[in-house]
Amino acid sequence: FQRDWACLMPGYDHAGSGWWRARPLQAADAGCILIGEPKEMAVYYGSDFPFLDLKASDLPLLEEDQLADLADLQKRALYEIHPLDKKVQQAELRAVLEAKK
Repeated sequence: FQRDWACLMPGYDHAGSGWWRARPLQAADAGCILIGEPKEMAVYYGSDFPFLDLKASDLPLLEEDQLADLADLQKRALYEIHPLDKKVQQAELRAVLEAKK
């Protein structure tokens, strides 16, 4: 994750991908920007996060300090909003899976 500025997180119809645990945290800790489906990103960063619809094609338009600021903003939002409590994570995951039906 540290080699590249961004990590793509494709949407899944099930929770078996592993994305819901370690990878978003690994990306945040490495200073990497996570890009995914807006409704899934809202689970991590909150529904009012300003960059939920971020696309990979947006990144080349940014300077290196702007990329670092964006990665830091995502990291802070993730750790402030997404608790590492198993029961809370299960409820969040259920809400996303139900929304995909």
